[in-house]
Amino acid sequence: MIDYRERIEDVCLLLNSEFGVADRQAVELMLAARLLAPVRYSWLILETDFHALDTSGAWFNFGIEEIQKPALLLSEFRVRNPRRNNLSLETVLNERNRPGLFIEPQYDRPMTPYYKTWLWPYLLQDCVRIRLKYPRRKLVEPTTMLRLREASKEVLENQWRQTMCRMPTKTPPAFLYYAELLQRLSGTHRDWNSLIANLCALVSRHAYLLDRDINEEDWQAIARVMSDSVPPWTCRVIEQIVSTGQWSGLKGGYYSEKILAAEVKRLLSEAIIVSWRGEWKLVDKDSQGHDIVALIRNEVDI
Repeated sequence: MIDYRERIEDVCLLLNSEFGVADRQAVELMLAARLLAPVRYSWLILETDFHALDTSGAWFNFGIEEIQKPALLLSEFRVRNPRRNNLSLETVLNERNRPGLFIEPQYDRPMTPYYKTWLWPYLLQDCVRIRLKYPRRKLVEPTTMLRLREASKEVLENQWRQTMCRMPTKTPPAFLYYAELLQRLSGTHRDWNSLIANLCALVSRHAYLLDRDINEEDWQAIARVMSDSVPPWTCRVIEQIVSTGQWSGLKGGYYSEKILAAEVKRLLSEAIIVSWRGEWKLVDKDSQGHDIVALIRNEVDI
């Protein structure tokens, strides 16, 4: 029986030593999303500081561009004219049966395309997110990319896997509760069925990647995805309200007052926060406020 965990370890050691990527959990999730399996592909948005136009030589493609399409930059969709953009998005959305990895280099601020890009929200609601700083390292040798490609192929090879990949037949009691919180916090996951299908498929794929049945480790990896799928500006508003009872302290800083006001209005409509006698606080019915803070800090135990 092949030890796929050992093969994943080889990829992680290479990424750590040559590329400066030390987040094993993120690497496992990205490999799981690309794995050929009889469940739907979970599309991922990698929020990272990558601003080059060509993603073909970046580490997050694992050197397998000849097998799977390289990651797409979301910023490309924001700068095209609306008609061409909608056609490009339609092409992407029609490839639901293929792996999809998208790079968001401007993840720390709300970014929207032209107002006539109707299909933009449909792409975002079909994706979950992972946040990871892009390492600042020296350029790697071409032979290093070849080594990464070969190591990644060993991980993604399915011939000797012993387990079956199936969607989970049951979920932990807290999973749907935190998924509902995520839907209200993110502002992009409008389709509940798509969100649940994405998360459950990623759970199945993560277990299949390690060639075993689903266990707590897989659900904790999904808890990290749920945390990273909450926008950073939403997290800052909530953290500010929790610590000071106000959100006005963020004005004049990194975010414009217009952006902050729009986000506060949205959180009010989602019953996440409430204002009472000039003080802002989280809606804490049934300890919901505590759970919101735990979710954005990746302290959820599913």
